[in-house]
Amino acid sequence: MARVRVLQVLEATEGGTRTHLRDLVLGLDERRYAVEVGVAVDRDPDFAHDLEAFRARGVGVHLLPMVREVRPAADLRAYLRLRELLRRGDYDLVHAHSSKAGFLARAAARGLGLPVVYTPNAFRFQAPDCGGLERWAVTGLERLAARWGEVIICVSEGERDAALAAGLPPERLTVIPNGIAVAPLLADAEAGGGREVLGAAEGDRIVLTIGRRVPQKGDRYLLEAWATVSRRVPDALLAIVGDGPLLGELRRLADGLGVRTRVRWVDRQAHVGRLYAAAEVYVLASLYEGCPYTLLEAGAVGLPCVATAVAGSRDVLCHEVSGVLVPPAEPAALAEALVGLLGDPARAQRLAAAGREVVLGRYTVERMVAATALVYERLLAG
Repeated sequence: MARVRVLQVLEATEGGTRTHLRDLVLGLDERRYAVEVGVAVDRDPDFAHDLEAFRARGVGVHLLPMVREVRPAADLRAYLRLRELLRRGDYDLVHAHSSKAGFLARAAARGLGLPVVYTPNAFRFQAPDCGGLERWAVTGLERLAARWGEVIICVSEGERDAALAAGLPPERLTVIPNGIAVAPLLADAEAGGGREVLGAAEGDRIVLTIGRRVPQKGDRYLLEAWATVSRRVPDALLAIVGDGPLLGELRRLADGLGVRTRVRWVDRQAHVGRLYAAAEVYVLASLYEGCPYTLLEAGAVGLPCVATAVAGSRDVLCHEVSGVLVPPAEPAALAEALVGLLGDPARAQRLAAAGREVVLGRYTVERMVAATALVYERLLAG
């Protein structure tokens, strides 16, 4: 039987979208699928390591001139390059990821008889700062492009609810949660050494957050909350892992709040399991999410989690059952939740155990890849 030729397209090659693409490309059965990727390379220089892994697996790599911003000339070049690639690539199916690639790939595939799958990984219109004309425009573009594709894969029920509220066609929507590779994560956790990486002194109780330092992650509210936590729990240490455009601004904010000595800033790490293992609590202060990988990783390692009650996070955590949820952009509520968990080890352990059971039962990479492959097979059969 001839293998199915699939082109995976992504512009946003960083953070969770990068992880999602890598896990899917390397997880699909290579006996059944001949996978190629069409990607931009300007977002994250470290993405070159993923491209090396793809090429080593025999995955064809096509570099596309896609950019994050709306730039008509650049977007037209990317569209024409994609259109050319699809015409001569003899593909059976296209899978686009995130908004820019999702729109361009669906537009380029029109009239070519190619089924297109689209995974938004959080719609732009979910962001609190997306309003007015921008919200009207991006919602309209998502509705338009939905006519050109067959399936929209939402990574959480909350993301599907947002899609329905925006007027996207329900018959196009399906939910496949993100999944993590559990075994290597737990091996990293068992290796130890996380306290040294995080710069923790003896007696420090670590609260950990990992991610890109971008507005979406709500770090400003976390630092404001931390000013309260550090007064009430003097041995608590906040470890902020990851870089991004807001890093300098956030450092200055920490200084202004008087918490410089109780915050550690750590570069992005390849082996994060040891960091989770060193912490007592994981916190995610996001303003919006798709299905956050770090909550899944923290849960799998057995960390109690505090997160904002936004779509995606509230799909992973059930308040006071498998974690603690607080309203977004409310530092006082976030501080109270963190102080509460740090002060009640039995409650923290109970929530962590329940959270771990949820993650291991539902959010594995094997389940995610298998469900995505099933979508492919249904499209090919139909």
